[in-house]
Amino acid sequence: ALDFKRLETAARATDVTLQSYQVRAAGDLKAAFSRIEQDRPDVLITLVETLTFVHRKQIADFGVTRRIPTGFNLWNHVDVGALMSFSPDTRAIHRRAGALAGKVLKGARPAELPVERPTTFHFAINLKTAHEIGLSIPQALVLRADQVVQ
Repeated sequence: ALDFKRLETAARATDVTLQSYQVRAAGDLKAAFSRIEQDRPDVLITLVETLTFVHRKQIADFGVTRRIPTGFNLWNHVDVGALMSFSPDTRAIHRRAGALAGKVLKGARPAELPVERPTTFHFAINLKTAHEIGLSIPQALVLRADQVVQ
């Protein structure tokens, strides 16, 4: 919900129309895909949670076959065919979580530990998917990527 609120804010600021296709169970995917086919959005952004993570390949494949660029907020989705992803660096988050757990094990009270936000992010592009859907990715963007799938 927080990620979607951020998308809404960004969409308003950039005069982009944002349409939500809620999927609460695996059976909802077919109906969502049907609505997306009818609406023909310019981009399909998938917010990752358990259901969309499990079906990430199906979602990415849908985007490729319909020639709709797909973006995810978890870096490893480009490995299964998503066009792009931008997400907090999960490895850095896990390292930080380990450090905080260590402090708790040494006697720190969890309530006294700081609430932290990610400070490093991972940007990935799948050039194979870009080619399959007919998109040309500017070289300057490719050079900024942390991961490029050929």
